[in-house]
Amino acid sequence: MDCGGCIRIRLTAGQAMFMPAGMIHLVSTVKDSVVIGANFMHRAQIPVAAKMISQEIAEKVPAGARFLAWTC
Repeated sequence: MDCGGCIRIRLTAGQAMFMPAGMIHLVSTVKDSVVIGANFMHRAQIPVAAKMISQEIAEKVPAGARFLAWTC
């Protein structure tokens, strides 16, 4: 599958992965799995999140499709 510069990371049972805030990603599982995920934001990332929110508002992205689905 050509995804123009994407990388594929395959995790196996017991492994975990940390992704920085704002990293666009796709997750797929090849068989039934239990997945536990969490989202958090460190105060150092607040300026980046604020910029993303401003851009989404300017581009008229529907509220339900925005990256951060909460309002401040």
